[in-house]
Amino acid sequence: MYDSELVLICPSKEMEEDVRQYKEEHFAYGDTQVHGSGGLAYYDDYDEWLKRVRLIKEADPANGVRTSTFFSQRAAYALS
Repeated sequence: MYDSELVLICPSKEMEEDVRQYKEEHFAYGDTQVHGSGGLAYYDDYDEWLKRVRLIKEADPANGVRTSTFFSQRAAYALS
């Protein structure tokens, strides 16, 4: 038997196509923002957005606020 739970994952290069589709789905429903995404709506270049997400995660607290961006994903595991 399997069950699933949501886990948080950091954005990565391997997720590029999924993130692009996620962003497009927001826009298709009339959203102009993707809240909590580190400014994803403002970036056409995924690599530039990924760089920004990593920079704000490591920001010097004296110069701003550190934030982290995560996506949720279902993780299947076997129940004993």
